[in-house]
Amino acid sequence: MNRHPRTFLGFVITTALSLALVACAGVGGGAQTYRAPGPEYAYVANHGSNTVSQYAIGAGGALKAMNPATVPAGSGPIAVTVNPMGKYAYVVNDEDGTVSQYAIGAGGALTPMNPATVRAGCRYCLAFAVTIDPTGKYAYVANPGYGTVSQFAIGAGGALTAMNPATVTAGSRNSISHVTVDPTGKYAYVVNSLGSSISQYTIGADGALKAMSPATVPAGISPLSITVDPTGKYAYVANPGLIINGTVLQYVIGAGGALRPMNPATVPAGRLPSSVTVDPTGKYAYVVNQSDNNVSQYTIGAGGALTAMRPATVAAGTSPESVTVDPTGKYAYVANGGGNNISQYAIGANGALKAMRPATVAAGRTPASFTVDPTGKYAYVVNVYGESVSQYVIGSNGALTAMSTPAAMSTPTVAAGRIPTSVAIYPPLLSRP
Repeated sequence: MNRHPRTFLGFVITTALSLALVACAGVGGGAQTYRAPGPEYAYVANHGSNTVSQYAIGAGGALKAMNPATVPAGSGPIAVTVNPMGKYAYVVNDEDGTVSQYAIGAGGALTPMNPATVRAGCRYCLAFAVTIDPTGKYAYVANPGYGTVSQFAIGAGGALTAMNPATVTAGSRNSISHVTVDPTGKYAYVVNSLGSSISQYTIGADGALKAMSPATVPAGISPLSITVDPTGKYAYVANPGLIINGTVLQYVIGAGGALRPMNPATVPAGRLPSSVTVDPTGKYAYVVNQSDNNVSQYTIGAGGALTAMRPATVAAGTSPESVTVDPTGKYAYVANGGGNNISQYAIGANGALKAMRPATVAAGRTPASFTVDPTGKYAYVVNVYGESVSQYVIGSNGALTAMSTPAAMSTPTVAAGRIPTSVAIYPPLLSRP
């Protein structure tokens, strides 16, 4: 989160600004406005009348006064803000078949909820990946062991509660590797590695998944992960295949959410591509290649097709597992499972990655899934064989620093379950690997 001083009626004020979630601007006539995260509400502080105007934001962006249109404020209000900080974090524990759930404190530190874990739909399901819908109301967990997806409602206090039914069928046993939800919250997609397909679902008003027709689309050989671009128009799948180099499958998302292969259907990647993500602007895509120890980088054309940048790759650490871009689109991070560290990059004006100094920061044993909170201030990585979550503060230059300060009342890591594999944060970002 950046802080910009503003001169206003002779005063200097400071407004919190998160580039991914917040639009904050001075307004004539002695008012300052804030748009809350998501396309729902806007608020204006009215300096002269000691009130705050409140509006609903329509589908086309038009403001409509609420009832009441204003609420009282103090004397001479000049700014209004809403706390967009991530509130809760969830970690799936592969061997336990559980989800650890945490509250995120003011300093970004994780604290286990009560209860600390919930069962991922069935006993010994080998939960593998977790995602949260854009409304922050529902969470979904891929269970490879049973070929199902667990579906949860997220309560007011962040605790997960299994829906009825608790699971829906996806691929075959031991085949599921990833699950994601599109930015509209209308559609979900599940990667079936052994089935070489993507299961596709509509999401009902109650959050329940319902298989589309067709229920699956082909996805090359042994696909591993899927991401949807911020516009909700395109989807990309990391596909290792069985040849020397893997590919990225690229799809157009139709009006009903169904995936349709682009032309061309694939673009080259490196050896064993395992994770793909798109930056918040929707202009660039990045793929980690585990066997090549590097990251493929692409520009995204007007029709969604990927084109390799020059250079086509940048070095990462040993056996990179996942890649993530922060909410501002300025920085990228790669979890290096074989190196027990995180590679950190600045993103240039053309989208190319440039290693920071230092190029890496330490993590736990076998870091796998990396995520950044919606404010861009904190980051978390699950350490598979360390059975923990490393937690970091993100500096103004994007560099990671392990949390270990008295002010934050935190430690560099917190305990997770057995073999944790994936982490997600509420409220979610619209673009996440």
